[in-house]
Amino acid sequence: MITEAENDPSLLVNPRDMSWLYVRKSSILCFLKKYNDAKYCAETSVSLHPSAGSYYRLGVACYLLSEFEQSSEAFLAAKQYDNASARIVNAIHVVSLRCRSRKDRLMY
Repeated sequence: MITEAENDPSLLVNPRDMSWLYVRKSSILCFLKKYNDAKYCAETSVSLHPSAGSYYRLGVACYLLSEFEQSSEAFLAAKQYDNASARIVNAIHVVSLRCRSRKDRLMY
């Protein structure tokens, strides 16, 4: 007889390890241009174990889906976990420039 714990993989594996796997999968899916799937994996990673890496991946996926507000929020959340990361700071700048140029275009 299979118990509920044996049937639920989240109870058998360390959430931090599963989160890392979803971060890697999100990265691969972005490379394959499957951005919606990448976003789903990044969101799953954040729900399992929030970290700078999981929020960064979520920010990248949202950016590639042109969801710039969500992307900005994810990168800012990543910065809360690792405020010394140049990659995260650069991503915040890129998204803010993208949002600013988009708003400028909408004004004219």
